[in-house]
Amino acid sequence: MIVSRLILFVFLFCSISSFGQTLKQLDYSSIYKNSDIEIQKVFVEHENGLKCLEFERFFDSAGRIIKEISYFACGRVYSIQHFTYDEYGQLLKNTFSQVFMQFEELSFSLVFNDQGQLVERSLPVNVPQGWRKEQITYHTDGSIKACIQMTKKGETWQVFTEQVFVNTAEDLSSRKKNSLTKVHDVQGLLLVTYGYTENGEMKSTRRYTYTTYSAKGKAD
Repeated sequence: MIVSRLILFVFLFCSISSFGQTLKQLDYSSIYKNSDIEIQKVFVEHENGLKCLEFERFFDSAGRIIKEISYFACGRVYSIQHFTYDEYGQLLKNTFSQVFMQFEELSFSLVFNDQGQLVERSLPVNVPQGWRKEQITYHTDGSIKACIQMTKKGETWQVFTEQVFVNTAEDLSSRKKNSLTKVHDVQGLLLVTYGYTENGEMKSTRRYTYTTYSAKGKAD
């Protein structure tokens, strides 16, 4: 995987969403529920010092993400996702559109396990410079363990990228070849992403910072 390129062209469930109480590691509702925060902007700092807007996320009063805009090329819109929920807070619908498909809206097929955790989502067609299907595994405490994102060539599914989640910068023993290791803080916010080569050596580091805005549009 060419980490520095793929990260710009990937749309990530595993970096954004929380559905119900099971996704403890990435539970935005625990951060934004009953607050006046409606917009979160995520900036990435590249190794050359360039700092770019990578995501804008919009939340409802329950702290659930309802829309995400992702960017590439330091400011160009790459993709737009919308999320809707049922009366119990379970993800009901997730749509996706992106620049290389003229923002034609597609709907994910969603698969949940017996615990109500989202374990797979897939699109009906391949996505240019992106993945088509994502499979998610969890730790016993409900936090995300890993995500594998795939694209389909003919009748064969091929790994597009693999992500491994850890909670501290020191816990990098789970790294794999051609993978991303994503380090989060105690609230679940992504702090840094380490990319590894085919030889398992660290290739890239991307650090993230956040700005939040209230309903009035004032930066906090």
